[in-house]
Amino acid sequence: MYVVDSVRTLVEVVESLASSYDLNKLHRALLYSILDYSLAKKGVRGREELLADLTSLSPPILRALVKAKLEEPLGRFVEASLKLLESRAVVLDSLASLDYVLKLITNTVRGVDNIMIFDALSPIELVVIAGYLRSRGFKTVIPDIVFVNPVGLTRFLTAQRGGQSTLRDVASYIAGILSAKGYFKSSYVDERVHSVGYVGVEEFARSIDVRLLAESIEGVASSGSTLILSDHGYDIVWDRETHYLLVTHGFKEGRPGYEVVTPLSRIAIPLIIHKG
Repeated sequence: MYVVDSVRTLVEVVESLASSYDLNKLHRALLYSILDYSLAKKGVRGREELLADLTSLSPPILRALVKAKLEEPLGRFVEASLKLLESRAVVLDSLASLDYVLKLITNTVRGVDNIMIFDALSPIELVVIAGYLRSRGFKTVIPDIVFVNPVGLTRFLTAQRGGQSTLRDVASYIAGILSAKGYFKSSYVDERVHSVGYVGVEEFARSIDVRLLAESIEGVASSGSTLILSDHGYDIVWDRETHYLLVTHGFKEGRPGYEVVTPLSRIAIPLIIHKG
């Protein structure tokens, strides 16, 4: 699967950088790079101005290094993701089904010790976290699986377990299937996406501590094999009127004056972590 192949390549490159650079600055440089690619592809003028605030959040040498090493796999990830989402009618009964995705996961691993399910963790954070863990001696497995959330909302996933289900209930259900001893649910990223309604991308980048996330996952994974899942990611949207980039999720295409630059809310990548 091209989406997964590109993510694996990104993780390998991030692993080589994770021990030398601050994870938060690395995360910001990845956000910058994927936005720069996506804006250029759309032919948006003045993207330097659009990205100016985000540019200031990571050192020029790191941005240049990330652009040189990651622009090609990031581009492949963007193109493969869009192609997958365009096949929505095909995947609704497969990759958008929790039980179908879990069946694929059990083909890769029969059981794990821990389940960690995140609200709004995008593939960008996942790449940084996986690269960090590999640099720390953990083995990471990214199976040939993508969970597609066609509306980019938590309720699309929780509704599959019943109308009153929560994300924690979903984590408990998955733990039962995979015989996990522990299960955890985190809304850390989602809380930052929704801190003040639509959040500016630079404000979001400042507010999210990817190192904190990575270290919390490392603590859990140190106790045994761990499956990381997300219900969705987030969208980065261009407000044409104010010429500003906003972060939200579940954004509906076609709203006048707005355009989705990166539809990260509709794709989630599972990650399996083993102690080295």
